[in-house]
Amino acid sequence: MFQADELSNFDAVILNNNCSIGPKRDLFYDVIKADSTLSEDEVIKKAAKLELNLLEFIKNGGGLAVVHGAIVMQNNSEEVSNMIGGSFDYHPRQQSIEVKVVDETHPISSAFKHGIFKHYDEPYFFKNAYANKNFRPLLYMSSEKIMEKRHQPKDDKSYISWIKKYGKGRVFYVSPSHNAQSYENKELLQFYLNGIQYVLGDLVCDDSPLSSS
Repeated sequence: MFQADELSNFDAVILNNNCSIGPKRDLFYDVIKADSTLSEDEVIKKAAKLELNLLEFIKNGGGLAVVHGAIVMQNNSEEVSNMIGGSFDYHPRQQSIEVKVVDETHPISSAFKHGIFKHYDEPYFFKNAYANKNFRPLLYMSSEKIMEKRHQPKDDKSYISWIKKYGKGRVFYVSPSHNAQSYENKELLQFYLNGIQYVLGDLVCDDSPLSSS
């Protein structure tokens, strides 16, 4: 499905918790290696081509929604990190998180009526391209309130959902949620729908990066 001619049949791709688990942190490599008799060099080359196909699909105007652990799919790829807006760093144990809306008037975030909600989840922290804040943030948590962190981030406001442009394409990342119970939250479901409509181009909204404001 990640061949260029196959991708061209779609308006958007949704990556739903498809985490890489191998040491390369490259899901294309993991899958090809497991299901192929190709040589190591051939596996690496084929995996790189499929990653490039995805990058080019988004850059040329496709949409991309990345849910929770799917940010780990190509976690060691600098360009995928640039496309999504960051890479996975780590998460402490699951715990109650007070999730806050950055801008209650934003068309995507307006799904939440009170601008804040309690959520039981893995609190994700990010690295690589995340440091550039080259995205329009939607949701955040106070890192100071998160238990069992490896270290205290420089900024207490840790973003866990955002949108951004990548070339002509649009990207929506949302960390909530890891647990099935999260989908009982109707406002969160509406937030998902709004984000997907954004990547499809059906919902036009401010996606200017935080780094430019």
